[in-house]
Amino acid sequence: IQSSQDIWLWLEEFFLVQVYPVPWYNLSDAYANKNKKDFPGKLFLNDLTSKIVNGIRIRQIRVKPNTCIKANSVADFTIDCLSPYKTSLEETRDFDLNWTISKHYNSPIYPSTMPWRYQTWQELDGYPYTANLDTYYGGGYVIEIYPKWKNKDILEQVKKSRWIDRQTRAVIIEFTLFNGSGS
Repeated sequence: IQSSQDIWLWLEEFFLVQVYPVPWYNLSDAYANKNKKDFPGKLFLNDLTSKIVNGIRIRQIRVKPNTCIKANSVADFTIDCLSPYKTSLEETRDFDLNWTISKHYNSPIYPSTMPWRYQTWQELDGYPYTANLDTYYGGGYVIEIYPKWKNKDILEQVKKSRWIDRQTRAVIIEFTLFNGSGS
């Protein structure tokens, strides 16, 4: 994945189809079609043995705007710039749609406002994640998806609202998987 368009394409065209496959209404048809491995009821992954225990959390970590140090030689020519991720530069403010500054401080978090509201690691029961470039703590801006929700619509809405932008430093997908056939 090299761009935000690549992330959205992967989420919509590959990931969602694998974790919440389209249900079959005639079970015998599901097993008759060897090319299609969807399982009825959106209960299991396409491997037919693994099940997502809870919802799926897509968590974004962002940096604050105008956080980089500009060299004097280019400072007059640069409007804004963004630094690499550091915990001290992590964005933690609440926003409204399209990353506009929120006027609704301390209001409840709803599924429609959740992607724009920062939640701490304590609120999310989140854990740090160590990646190739950095370690990201357990808080962030979250999209949650569940079976029987209109997940494609949810992703399309945040995509149109530019949820992933220049300030995004990491997108982490978290879920718990149960596989009864494993030992």
